[in-house]
Amino acid sequence: MAANPTPTNDAVLLARLTDMARACAEHGEGIGLKINTGAVMVAALEKARQARAEVGGQKQDRAARRKALREADAAAERTLSLCRLRLVMFYGPTVNAQWDAAGFPDRSTQVPESQAKRAALLSRLAGWFRTNPALESADMQATAAACEAAHAGYQSARSAVNQRKSALRGGVVSKDQAMRELRKRYRSVIRELNIVLSEADARWRLFGLNVPAHPSAPCPVRSATAERLPDGGWFVTWKRGTHARRYRLRLQRPGGTAFENLATVHGLETRLPPMDLPPDSVLHIIAANDVGEAASCEVKMPED
Repeated sequence: MAANPTPTNDAVLLARLTDMARACAEHGEGIGLKINTGAVMVAALEKARQARAEVGGQKQDRAARRKALREADAAAERTLSLCRLRLVMFYGPTVNAQWDAAGFPDRSTQVPESQAKRAALLSRLAGWFRTNPALESADMQATAAACEAAHAGYQSARSAVNQRKSALRGGVVSKDQAMRELRKRYRSVIRELNIVLSEADARWRLFGLNVPAHPSAPCPVRSATAERLPDGGWFVTWKRGTHARRYRLRLQRPGGTAFENLATVHGLETRLPPMDLPPDSVLHIIAANDVGEAASCEVKMPED
């Protein structure tokens, strides 16, 4: 399979298997494919896509739950700040035995910097206010009930994040397994084609593959986009060039004739570091394989 190595990038693998599936459906029966039929290929692709989509959804959900946790922690910190101000009225601002008894950690009267310590302090303060109701102030929102509510909100948000992390780990395992199965399917197609086609048969190209006896040069990248990131870097994506095994990115600054090589990538996207580029700078993306390089695809870098 040296002429047609298995892609290591998931996006490239999915793109190539899509070509393969179409060819298996349209030409498989005519050339005698028995194992890798169109239906089998479509089922394998759908399983992998669903697994990837599930991971994507879980990541979005995790981000939302992390945001909710940050908000719950901020609410907890506000409650602790109000309780601290209330206790300063009775215990003074300097650490003493009463502050220790109220639950403030590390021999300090300040709100802890650690999320875990803030959560623990809320629980202890709730008990302290229950034992010493004269210290409470509804007007200052420094009460046992306020501490308990803030603690419950934080714990619920933390639990939700942990649950999503666990679900995401399971989703990633399933996705990785689906992609491994897809790579096996890719190699299975090549093995079956080796049985029904000669190494010089041009029909290998119908499946998006090189003819083993006559490897094909890559086709150019059809289109690409570049997006400026908040940190000054660039996120570049492009369409696959048929038969390409890697992509070379180079930059031409306005008025210059030389090209600056930026990166060589095996996938269909990359992040470039922060760069101050003059207007009209042009990024070139060149599809390549062991046979050679295709014509470059020009991408005009967007202005700020």
